[in-house]
Amino acid sequence: MTTLRIENIGPVVNVFFKLKRFNFFIGRQSSGKSTIAKIMSYCTWLEKEVQTHPDHQGNLSKYEQMFKPQLETFHSMHGYIRANSLIEYESSYTKILYTNGRCEIILKPKQTYERVKVLYVPAERAVAIRDIIQTKENNIKSFSVDFDSARNFYDYENRLDLGNLGIKYYQAIEYGEPRNRIVADGKQYDIRLDDSSSGLQSIVPVAVAVDFYSKVFYNDNIESKTLSVAQERDRKNVKNYLVKEGKTRAVELKIERLLETHRTFFVIEEPELNLYPTTQRDLLNFIVACCNAKRKHVLTITTHSPYIINQLNVLLRASYSETGRKVYPSINPKDIAAFKVTDGGMMDLMATDEDTEQQVVNTLDLSEIMEEIYNDYESLSEEGLEDE
Repeated sequence: MTTLRIENIGPVVNVFFKLKRFNFFIGRQSSGKSTIAKIMSYCTWLEKEVQTHPDHQGNLSKYEQMFKPQLETFHSMHGYIRANSLIEYESSYTKILYTNGRCEIILKPKQTYERVKVLYVPAERAVAIRDIIQTKENNIKSFSVDFDSARNFYDYENRLDLGNLGIKYYQAIEYGEPRNRIVADGKQYDIRLDDSSSGLQSIVPVAVAVDFYSKVFYNDNIESKTLSVAQERDRKNVKNYLVKEGKTRAVELKIERLLETHRTFFVIEEPELNLYPTTQRDLLNFIVACCNAKRKHVLTITTHSPYIINQLNVLLRASYSETGRKVYPSINPKDIAAFKVTDGGMMDLMATDEDTEQQVVNTLDLSEIMEEIYNDYESLSEEGLEDE
């Protein structure tokens, strides 16, 4: 069980929640959704760093000192953290506490950590398909590197079929340079992705990254092929350090857990960007299906879309039905958290249906804008009739 408390950072005043396998945050612009997701992602990554480097665990001051500046730089959060800001992240393995301008990291004894791949998919992900990423080290650059590693797997003979989305993706080599291409079977055309619609340029990077890092990444030592020279050297140093403890089965298991990635921690900003409602639904189904693989990946989504949140009820209802589980990528009610982020805090959207006693997401509050529009329309119609 992992918990996260955030106080007085950006628009967030006070939030506390338990992290589940599927986590959804909806709210208005600048309500704090991305702030929460970024801090969650960063703490998860930092935990991986300290837990998978036992040679550094005798002195954690380097990680503690870099906490605030690295969070601000990597996730573009300069000015968000104030003198009274607080972050408290706690899992079965680690506690990270930032308060009064200082960070403290506590490792819990006798807990064997399992390495995760942290993949943050920013709202600005479309730049990843442009092939030229000349920017500072931030979450956009990081995603571009991850996307570049993923796309190399999908050549023409191994195109990624996006099913109900109606397209297939592959990477071609044109004039010696890699190019992202899509094929739309219905219209029989094959074009460069950067010549396609804004919706496709938004959806393809998400789909490619999720498909690759939920399945392909874990097959046939594909992960090792994505490592940089520095990462390979780093893992070799850690392995050599652990071997000093002796070549026992316990040490072998420890090496396996710390150096081999066991699951992916996905954080996706606004998957609905530039997409029609039915496409939003199909993309969510695709993402959840990928995350339902045997490794039990973790998924966090921030969204403005009530369509995304409403579709969750279909996936929850499917978990109660054998037929539903065959048709939809179901979500176990025990594995989901859904919140509306508002007024510096957040409201839990999970509820129990009085008729079925099944878990549902309370979406009534998300329809308020439509009700306002209908009320405005009716009031103007009545006024028009009176004038006549």
